[in-house]
Amino acid sequence: METFTFLFLTILCSCNSKHEAEKAINKIDTSKSAIKNTLNEQQNLDTSRTEIIDTFVDSLNIGEKGRCKVELIKHRVFDHTYVIIKFYIKGRNTIKYPETWMIQNNYSYETTARMGFDPNISDFNNDNFNDITFISGTAARGANEVRRLFIYENQEQKLISMVNSQDYPQFAL
Repeated sequence: METFTFLFLTILCSCNSKHEAEKAINKIDTSKSAIKNTLNEQQNLDTSRTEIIDTFVDSLNIGEKGRCKVELIKHRVFDHTYVIIKFYIKGRNTIKYPETWMIQNNYSYETTARMGFDPNISDFNNDNFNDITFISGTAARGANEVRRLFIYENQEQKLISMVNSQDYPQFAL
């Protein structure tokens, strides 16, 4: 009789612990799925509020031709629009990898321009190296465009932002 009672209690205890373990596993699974749903909602929310609007890349005409590259990126974050200007030099500090683009300098500005960059690459300071200007804003209810000017400095091999160049709107043709 003692063995029968001992066997009965053992079976009863083992069945009860399995049931508790299954409850714990179910709770963990439901909490994992809730976390995944929350993360998916946050990712969808973030991607809908940020986007790249426009890009421009030139490596043939700016600065020392074929050795310099400029990259313009316009992106929107929530309700604000920004422009990032990245300037690269080809293999400046490395002998091992002379064909790699190395970032030389980087600028970032908030913009009000609704239109594209419409870049103008030309020699603005008569030093035989091409410089760049692009639309960085609008003025007078969109009738005039505001352009930002960057001059290529050959000795330092970088782009220099001209102060107040964006303060003078040009008539849009």
